[in-house]
Formats: sequence, C-alpha cells, structure tokens
Amino acid sequence: MNAPPKWDLGKYLPLLRLLARRLELNPRLQAKIDDSDVVGETMLRACANLDQCKAQTEAELIAWLQTILTNAFIDIVRKYRRPGCNVGLEQSIEKSSGRLHEILAGPQSSPSEQAMRKETLLKLAEGMEQLLDDERDVVIQRKLLGMKLRDIANQLPPTKNRRRRTKKAVAGLLARGLQKLRVYLKDSE
Repeated sequence: MNAPPKWDLGKYLPLLRLLARRLELNPRLQAKIDDSDVVGETMLRACANLDQCKAQTEAELIAWLQTILTNAFIDIVRKYRRPGCNVGLEQSIEKSSGRLHEILAGPQSSPSEQAMRKETLLKLAEGMEQLLDDERDVVIQRKLLGMKLRDIANQLPPTKNRRRRTKKAVAGLLARGLQKLRVYLKDSE
C-alpha cells in the first residue's frame, strides 16, 4: 500500500467556504451561526485528524472534507437548537450537497476528466471568493441550488434605501457575478 499523499488543506479553503454558503440554515439561526464558524471548525477537525485520512486522490480528500464540514455544521446547529433529534436538518444538508456531488462524481467520466473537473471546481471556488457578497449569494442560489430569480429576490436583504430586490435586479447581479467568474477562470488558465 502506498503512503498517503501530504495534503495542503489551505488549498481547499475556498471550496469549503463555497460549501458552507450552500448549507441551508434556518433564518432564526443565521444571526448566531456564520459560514466562517463552520469552515473554521472543519479546518480544525481536518488538521487534527489528517493522520487518519485515507484519501489517495483529490476526489477522496474533497469527499472527506465535505463529510467533516457536514458533521461540523450539524454539531454547531445542535448547540443552538433544543434537545432532540432533527431529521429535517440532516435531510436539508443532504439536499444542499447533492448538486456538488453530481459535479464531483461524473460517473461516465474518465479519471483524467474527473481530475480536470475537480481542478476547475477549485478554481471556481477561488473565483467565487472574488465576487461581491450579493453576487456570490445569487450565483450560489441560482446555479447551485436551482432557485428561481423571484425566490432569490425575496430572500436577499433590502438595498440601502430599504427597497426589496426585483427579479430584474437579481438577474443583473447574476449576470455580473457570472461574467466576473468567466474572466477569473480565463485569467487563471
């Protein structure tokens, strides 16, 4: 058996941030739990248990990190919830991670195609870090969660003049965010 590769976990911070933003959180808990809390706890756990990681490929490492992120999220949410089982929470997490799993898996892909897809996903996560918060939120909600523009408009906070976002305004945020991502990906080739 080969020795496990030495992984640079810092390389995966943008991906973890992207995954954390995709987790569906009850609005009452959003004031108490931040994405950075989940990512920080994930990195602490990953670093503490890196010697136990059996990942031989980047895909296996990403799956391992995603599992740690999910467990960290569940543990943090449970701290703020009433005692008792919350099956809905686990189902919500599974649903929100489904699209990313589809992107990473690609069952008909060759190993080299899967590696290229994962590399592109990491670059995409880095590019998402460059977007404005509202642009990033809209891109995630539309492209990763498949939400309708109208629903996204209803969830975004009001503008500085306290107006609700329109469907047209959300479409503009989406277009600007996607254009910035295209430029970032092109420049990083």
